[in-house]
Amino acid sequence: MTKRVPLRGEETRVKHQYTAIVERDRGWYVAHCIEIPGASGRGPTEDAAKQGLAEAIVLVLAQHGAGEEEGARPEEAPAVH
Repeated sequence: MTKRVPLRGEETRVKHQYTAIVERDRGWYVAHCIEIPGASGRGPTEDAAKQGLAEAIVLVLAQHGAGEEEGARPEEAPAVH
């Protein structure tokens, strides 16, 4: 089952919204962000997968230097709703 889930990242000065694809694979939930290639998260629940994805988004953006000029803080994961 594939489901699109909106992700919202709230940074100190800028709000970001991303689209995620959440799938269930062998009892685990896997979330991928279509706007941020390479960002994914997984977990035993959909919420855990989304939280892992939010943390991965921050790491990918920090690695590529994105977000620093926008006020993103790598140590803070975006809020996922």
